[in-house]
Amino acid sequence: MDLVEWIRHFSLFEENLGIDFHVGDTHFVTFRIPTIRNTLPKLRGISITFSKDEPDESDIINAQNLLRAFLSNIRCLELLSVPLQENLSLQHIGIANLEVLYLEYQSNVRFVDLCSWNVEKCIIAKKGDQMSLVDLNRFFKLWIKGSNPKLNELFIEWETEIIPDWNVLLKGLKIEKEIEDQEEEAKYFTIRNSRDICAEIKVCHSEDTASVEMNCPNPVN
Repeated sequence: MDLVEWIRHFSLFEENLGIDFHVGDTHFVTFRIPTIRNTLPKLRGISITFSKDEPDESDIINAQNLLRAFLSNIRCLELLSVPLQENLSLQHIGIANLEVLYLEYQSNVRFVDLCSWNVEKCIIAKKGDQMSLVDLNRFFKLWIKGSNPKLNELFIEWETEIIPDWNVLLKGLKIEKEIEDQEEEAKYFTIRNSRDICAEIKVCHSEDTASVEMNCPNPVN
């Protein structure tokens, strides 16, 4: 069977959860992208991975065509080292009606944009970039004022051997409860926003990675 026949074969399943696209490693014809989308109407999410350190123009165009074809219909999106341009940026992707947005090794993540994203769950893994705790502090302050009303879970992890100064992250935030877990080397803080929704913030450092996690156990959407 050719590619289209395989896709039609897979579509016989009751529900198609997701499909992975490896741009730059696997060659596929651009005009077949609509065929994939139309043949898999119940597709829940897609993952796009770039295997090249320096993708060429055709790779970038393929990624943009994939995003334009699927973004309005999927619920989950995963991007791994995908180069984006101004005409289709993370800002455009973030305001789509997504349940889950997973970003790994994306060099163009700006937390000023994160405040306007319309996602329920966001996972960000950074490599080699210094995390701005000042920007995250601003994000939490804006969340307290009412931004990101759909966001239920946020997880950010980055590489660092130095223990971050968590006081920078928490500066000016009204902390309702604080718990320290010495065994897990983590601290938990509870904050509340203008909609009376509580969020638990977990900060953790382990060997060469640090992470910040925000979780709303009882969201009201």
